[in-house]
Amino acid sequence: MSGLAQLCLLAARLHVDLAQCEVAAARATAEQVGLNAISPLLHAPALRADLLRLHVLTGWTGPAYEMVAERLAQSSDSAVSAVRGLQGLIDGHYSRAVAHLRSAVVAQRASPAERWELLADLVEAYLASGDRSAAAAVVAAEKLGDPRSLAAIAARDRVRALLAPPLEARDAFAKALDVAGPPLPLAYRARAGLAYARRLEQLGFGADADAQRGEAADLFGQQGLVGWQTRRSARPSRGSSPATSHFLDELSDAEQRVVRLLVQGRQNRRIAEELFVSLRTVEKLLTSIYRKAGVASKSALLAKLESLDE
Repeated sequence: MSGLAQLCLLAARLHVDLAQCEVAAARATAEQVGLNAISPLLHAPALRADLLRLHVLTGWTGPAYEMVAERLAQSSDSAVSAVRGLQGLIDGHYSRAVAHLRSAVVAQRASPAERWELLADLVEAYLASGDRSAAAAVVAAEKLGDPRSLAAIAARDRVRALLAPPLEARDAFAKALDVAGPPLPLAYRARAGLAYARRLEQLGFGADADAQRGEAADLFGQQGLVGWQTRRSARPSRGSSPATSHFLDELSDAEQRVVRLLVQGRQNRRIAEELFVSLRTVEKLLTSIYRKAGVASKSALLAKLESLDE
């Protein structure tokens, strides 16, 4: 086999190793890339992006990475931008992450499955930087078809969970975590768990967020993804205080159902009809909800709920 053919094969193998989160195999393949380096192919954007991804996720700095590091700093290719965005998420540089990921999404060069993962990372970066409206807008603007691969489905459910209203966040993330389980690599569940931790932090549930971060860190560690593992403590830049948010967990199931319908614009009588209870029961539930939320009116309750997503 010629040197060029050998390097092409190694580049393809490295991409698969990274997609499957096989860190040891990816490192070994990358070392072989360095031994078989042919300058023109070594500087191909896809291979450079994969070498950068291995460096960002695991800290690897083998000969092949050193060969392309200078070119990486100057690259504007969408594949490299996507990895730079991932690096921004890991390092807590969320504005930088948004800029790079947005560039990669706009380029529209990724496969359908990869586009779902790009979108999930971009939404997470927007939310971590405190710009929820931009996160919702980019999802509305992207007209992606239904995902087919398990990885793409996991990314889609991460997007849905990140954008779920406060009262629906726990259920949405429970589904996202379930979808991100086996047979997908542990890293997918860890990513969903870390996103969940950020969301819990924004909603004011610090203890729950810390527990979720710890679980995600263990999973990242098992996969050898030290980049994510060592950066797990990054906090979102904005969020509600615990005193503002904890009332949500104090609501009974019946009270939460009432609040969900209120948020959807239902009036008291319509709520009673949909829940098959009397109007008086709805009014009593609202009184209890107001007390737990520390407000005196429906408008104040809705304003408080809306503030949790800012």
